[in-house]
Amino acid sequence: MTAPRRRRARAEGRRAVGASPGEPLRWALADWLMYRRISGRELARRAGLSRSTIHRLTSGHGQRVDLRTLARVCRALELSPGEIVVWQHDDPLPPGGRGRARQLMLPGRGWR
Repeated sequence: MTAPRRRRARAEGRRAVGASPGEPLRWALADWLMYRRISGRELARRAGLSRSTIHRLTSGHGQRVDLRTLARVCRALELSPGEIVVWQHDDPLPPGGRGRARQLMLPGRGWR
């Protein structure tokens, strides 16, 4: 097998291992930030992490997260890891919390 073919085969294998839409777990960090009315920047400041790390987690692209990173996020939001990483179709917020979180969000003007 030639070098370009090996690289292509390796890259295809990596894509197959990554998160696909059918994966059973998801990050619920964006839901909690909306519920608590905290920006990603504020969470990064409270947790002592970079904004790019928080953005990666809130957008759902966090594949491999260090336990210290998860612990810092949990401590900053006062949540358990089970409330941040949830099953795909579960709602992590308390009953009625999703409506409350979206109620005061106005597009382009921030929180009211």
